[in-house]
Amino acid sequence: MQNNKYLFISLLLIAFVLFFGDYQDRLSRADFLSKTIFLPFTYTLNELKTIKQLKIENAEQKNTIAKLVLKNVEYETKLNKYKSSNLNFEINSYPYIISDVIGFSGNFLGKTVIINKGLLDGINIDNPVFSSEGIIGKVIIAYQNFSIVLPINHPSFKTAVLNKNSGTQGILESDVYNKISMSYMRFGSNIAIGDTIVTSNLSQVFPSYLPIGKVISLEESSDALYLKGIIMPFSDLLNLQTVFVLLKENAEDINIDFQNLD
Repeated sequence: MQNNKYLFISLLLIAFVLFFGDYQDRLSRADFLSKTIFLPFTYTLNELKTIKQLKIENAEQKNTIAKLVLKNVEYETKLNKYKSSNLNFEINSYPYIISDVIGFSGNFLGKTVIINKGLLDGINIDNPVFSSEGIIGKVIIAYQNFSIVLPINHPSFKTAVLNKNSGTQGILESDVYNKISMSYMRFGSNIAIGDTIVTSNLSQVFPSYLPIGKVISLEESSDALYLKGIIMPFSDLLNLQTVFVLLKENAEDINIDFQNLD
């Protein structure tokens, strides 16, 4: 209580000093007090103003950075979509349409791919589906506005394939762990690690010589009756965004040119 009394008297005296005199005298005295008695107070106020301004500027910078990050993600998405919309091999005769992958169905070891094009876009069952790098699978169900694709790493998928390097024929299939292989080759068949595997002219669905992948290892079948070549597909089957659907009726009516398959 006593301290409050002294504080009040001190402030009253300071106000009295500041009140008398002309404008210039009052201004000079106020300036003197701000640099002496009130220096800690004015310094604290200035610091608080500075901190507040820095917080405002920091918030604005964070907002700007967030917008730049979102814009960068948008540009990267567009760039990836552009890259995935350019084929590394040429299909000369038949038209195809570009479709976006909009989802997956089934369990982890047996997923099918859902694309956003269907019957209204000219898609039918058994239309080949491929990426910019190689085949993805085939259409197994076509609805009005979307379709279901059976990918090559699904246990139910099978098609005739060919070793582009040697001409050896085989069957492309996948086990329950999504490991893709070229199977049913006789022991002693001309196949080696690094060979390129393409679709065969014996396929009833795919045009011949569509790229699939490369041989990464050789195994014998579980019954030891034939040789298997384990395939690493050219297409990234786990991160599909954009695919191509070949609009065809007869697989033998199409011509394929190749780039960058070796």
